[in-house]
Amino acid sequence: TLPNQSLVRLNTIVIMLKLIKNNIFGNSINNFKCLGNVLFNKSKLVKQITKEPKNLTIEWKNKNISKYNYWWLRTNCDCNQCIQPESKQRLFEINNINVSDNNTPLMFEEQSDKLLIKWEDNHVSKFDYKFLEKNCCSLENRKEKRKYKIGKYWEKNDWKTEEDKNKPDFPSYDYDDIMLDEKKIYNWVESLNQYGFSFIRNVPLVEDEVMKVCNQIGYIRETIYGRSFNVKSEKNPVNVAYTNIKLNLHMDLCYYESTPGLQALHCFKSEAEGGQSTLADSYKIIENYVDKFPKEYVDILCKVPITYHKQHDTHRMYYRFIICTERFLK
Repeated sequence: TLPNQSLVRLNTIVIMLKLIKNNIFGNSINNFKCLGNVLFNKSKLVKQITKEPKNLTIEWKNKNISKYNYWWLRTNCDCNQCIQPESKQRLFEINNINVSDNNTPLMFEEQSDKLLIKWEDNHVSKFDYKFLEKNCCSLENRKEKRKYKIGKYWEKNDWKTEEDKNKPDFPSYDYDDIMLDEKKIYNWVESLNQYGFSFIRNVPLVEDEVMKVCNQIGYIRETIYGRSFNVKSEKNPVNVAYTNIKLNLHMDLCYYESTPGLQALHCFKSEAEGGQSTLADSYKIIENYVDKFPKEYVDILCKVPITYHKQHDTHRMYYRFIICTERFLK
């Protein structure tokens, strides 16, 4: 059973007394200073910190300026009272946090690498300056994060060819590196995020070996074809991929409510001629479309759901959703 409210308060008092007794904040309990208007900080990163009615403003030595809402600061406190140390999960309900005119930062302690804030309810929060800089919510910083999240758009002429060998080659990694080197795994995942595809060379020609590669970065989802399946010509195909007919540019399983984030194709030796893979960057296509038809993009692709379905003798799958957002508008 949960302890009653008085016991919870008693435990909180005991915890705070232990914190003070053990001097967990160093000298911060005794050396807090009133945060008036401006603090000139000794940090290598920060030039000055200014207290405003609803925000804390940090002017960095690189001349960038960041504003932090007090409620955001209070709810991002990672002390042991707010975050369970082992799981790093939150221990409080954010709707119980009162950050208003009566609970703005009252005092602070300046340190070379962190800022300690004492709130009017006597709670103490500690923020590493690098954390604050990384989580700056300025328009410029949001644009930079958004740019990385979306990745890099590309087209055919951006890659290395026989005619132009000075351009970058396709992102490619060796099987042994992916299976043994965590740094290579990170680089692989980063390239997938940036470009949307990559190649893994020298994968053993063993059935389901591709699943071992995929398990390096995530779990494998079930589909109507199974967790893995062979793409080869069949007498009575359930999919056009199981024929020798050319496949045009397409995306798989769009009739799923949650389409695959990544797909892996393990290429074995083929007895037939041809079979080249064709790739296209759909984000680059959207960007070009927005440049030429901005009104149609907003009025149609951002508002009208597109229908996808698969019809077969034994099953029918169907889903309808809007494929684009206004994030591509400039």
